Amino acid sequence: MTPHTTRVLVVNGFDNPATITLSHRFGEQQDEVKTWSDVPFGAAGDKALDVHYATGFLSPNDQWHVKVVVSGGPNKGTWENFGWKECYLTDDDQQMDLRFSVSPAGGFKLDMISNGCDTGLSHS
Repeated sequence: MTPHTTRVLVVNGFDNPATITLSHRFGEQQDEVKTWSDVPFGAAGDKALDVHYATGFLSPNDQWHVKVVVSGGPNKGTWENFGWKECYLTDDDQQMDLRFSVSPAGGFKLDMISNGCDTGLSHS
C-alpha cells in the first residue's frame, strides 16, 4: 500500500452560520476529526482537515461522517448523514485541497479529484 495525505474543507450551504464537524475513518486507524465553528453561508472553515489514507491492493475503505449544527433560520437544528458514507480517495487526490459541501437540499457532497459521492442529511 502507498500512503497519502490530502486536505479537506467543507463549504456551508445552509442559510445561516453553522458549526460543521467532519470525520474521516480509514481502516483501523484512529478517526480524523475537525470542527469548524460559526462558518458563514457560502464559506468554509479556516484550516483544512489533513486526511491520511493509502492506495493499493487490499487497502482499507475511506469512510466519512458530517454533522452540521445550524444556529438559526428555517433550517435551524442538527443535520448529519446516517452512519458512515463510504467514498474512496485515490492517488489523484493526494496533496490536493478538496472542498466538500453541505446543504439542506443537496445533502453531503464529497467532491474529489478522482470521483465523488453524495448522501442525504437527516434533520433533528
